[in-house]
Amino acid sequence: MPVIQVQTNHKNVPDGLEVRLALEMAKVMKRPESQIFVSLNTNSRMTRGQLTDPLAVLNVTSSSILTAQLTEEYTVALCEFFQNELSLDSDAVIINYRSISPELIGFNGHILTENRPIVTREKFIIGVLAIAILAFLTQFLKFL
Repeated sequence: MPVIQVQTNHKNVPDGLEVRLALEMAKVMKRPESQIFVSLNTNSRMTRGQLTDPLAVLNVTSSSILTAQLTEEYTVALCEFFQNELSLDSDAVIINYRSISPELIGFNGHILTENRPIVTREKFIIGVLAIAILAFLTQFLKFL
């Protein structure tokens, strides 16, 4: 359940930018649109050194494990998005990534671990393999 917080000092942020960002990142992160939360603050006073040119600072928090490969993919997509939407160069966008444990995120009246299925994908695969092995052994023992 990614949360993307955007702060910018850009003076001409188009309406609906946060919705387009959520839709784009749902595709990139391979998540349902309803799981992407975006917060946009356009009233930020920002500087990089003494320069007050338009900037964007993003904080991306996820309950998923974020690898270098994933954050690189997300960074490319986010920089392209802000280049297209706000004409910001890649060096005017900084992104902080955080991966946090699901039990530290509350949503819909529960923490995320309470919303997860009891049988994980790994446990399901192990169970199916165990059943297949038992079926094979049963058939094999009939021939002995």
